[in-house]
Amino acid sequence: MNHLKNICIALCCSLVFFTCTEETTLKTDYEPQIIIYGNLRSGTHGFGIFVAQTVPVDAYKNNPVNDAEISLFTKSPDGDTSVVLDDFTIEEGYYESKEQITPVLGNYYWIEVTLKDGSVYKSTEEKLNPIVPIESHSFIDYTLKLGISDPESESNFYLSEVAFYDEFGTIFDTFSVTSDALFNGNEDSFIEIIDVFDYDGSYSIELSSVSYNTFKFYQKLLIQLDVNSADDDAGSGGLFATPPVNLKGNIVNTSNNKTAIGNFGVLAVSKYYE
Repeated sequence: MNHLKNICIALCCSLVFFTCTEETTLKTDYEPQIIIYGNLRSGTHGFGIFVAQTVPVDAYKNNPVNDAEISLFTKSPDGDTSVVLDDFTIEEGYYESKEQITPVLGNYYWIEVTLKDGSVYKSTEEKLNPIVPIESHSFIDYTLKLGISDPESESNFYLSEVAFYDEFGTIFDTFSVTSDALFNGNEDSFIEIIDVFDYDGSYSIELSSVSYNTFKFYQKLLIQLDVNSADDDAGSGGLFATPPVNLKGNIVNTSNNKTAIGNFGVLAVSKYYE
């Protein structure tokens, strides 16, 4: 399940904050910021990272970065560190691994991205948590309820995704985030995804256990996507346009400690298909 297109649009637009009530000429020195976004998922699959730079408000094209060097690292619970991947194909800022990998549950993972100017961006080390299975699901009053057994004695954070399909492809998809603050350790817990209809066709559900940092990033991303949707409905720009959300996550420039736009998440994924 892939929301990459919508997510990259939200990231590329996250610093567009100029709105005017009359036509004027803006004279300002624009300093592009780096965007780095991707997820490592449990199971066997390829691995991809999107790298780009922000563009000025009056630009008409994205600015992908196609000359970065990317490495994916892992560390075992015993502290042994190794490189998992450093060989990618590149197309319009999207770096796709040339081989499939199978991440190890309980290991920590992070990326390092080196730009042409020598600056290095490193993500926080994130643990691949145990998978929390989807034990049941039901559609009730435009809400999808997922039944799970929440692990005890720790805080857990979840990213839930659902998509509906017809013979031509995806017709609708959405995601939400949840913490277990209200049901920590409950064996009969429910996670809800709202504004979902009961579809008489093919659909897929994914529930991912994620870190707190990744949970907060997707929480902010949902706000940004809602802002984009509301502004599209009302007409873009204007005095009362909603300001963008700060979509910075867990990736930092190692030289100056500036945080990049985007996030590197490690997802322990439970899937259901019908």
